[in-house]
Amino acid sequence: MVLPVFRQRLSNLGALGALVLGSCGLSGCQTPAHEQINRYATDQGMTRSLVPGAGFQHVIYESTANPDNGRWHLYIEGDGQPGRYGDQASADPTPRRPVALQLMALDSASSIYLGRPCYFGQHQSPACQSEFWTSARFGSEVVDSLAEAATQLLTERSAAEVVLIGYSGGGALATLLADRIPNVQLVLTLAANLDTEAWARQGNFLPLDASQNPIHTAQLSGIAHRHYAGGSDDNVPVGIIAEFARMHQGELRVMAGFNHHCCWQAAWPAILQDATALLENSP
Repeated sequence: MVLPVFRQRLSNLGALGALVLGSCGLSGCQTPAHEQINRYATDQGMTRSLVPGAGFQHVIYESTANPDNGRWHLYIEGDGQPGRYGDQASADPTPRRPVALQLMALDSASSIYLGRPCYFGQHQSPACQSEFWTSARFGSEVVDSLAEAATQLLTERSAAEVVLIGYSGGGALATLLADRIPNVQLVLTLAANLDTEAWARQGNFLPLDASQNPIHTAQLSGIAHRHYAGGSDDNVPVGIIAEFARMHQGELRVMAGFNHHCCWQAAWPAILQDATALLENSP
């Protein structure tokens, strides 16, 4: 999820999804978030592997439903836990509420969940510094590594059509990756931070000054893109997403009653069905 650098926003968390992982208490941390996520993915029939990018290793989860049709869905998670209380970065940015993974569990298409650099137990890698999940979370090093890993994965699987799907900060990354990955036909974002400058200004957050700002740098010419905004989202307001859609000639869908966390899972099967129809009816 989108969070301010070094500061969490705690108000209006909305309805929790089916998977909300344990936290640290007075007795210390419970099972690490990445291990709980791995168990969840295994229970959902997904397979885990580690793939190289450009300077980082990426954890992936894969669900192979119908590889013969050549269409693959690529999911990118939100920002997880970039900051703790006060002025410190989190030691491990892995999300406790992996919304994009929960969405993939509802998807009947062949799908890959591509982990961001330093997430899912990779935070102790020598390449990982906290800037890669705080100020530089959308920086060139992150985007380059995701692009290389995604291209390798999808090329190996002979993906003829790719749908990029990103939740929250993962939606920002999806727009930055769209022209870097072969055969992307459609980009779908949910509650995505698509203008980091406006987001920081409106929320009085520290700027993501080592990151690319999607509204200025995304290259989506010739790629269909649809952006879903929560009508009650006070983390990423509708106006930020609407302005991105206007500037880049994309489609905006405002979901009445939705906030940053609720109710994307419930709506996801219908959103996917609508997206599939969009692809099949395109020239």
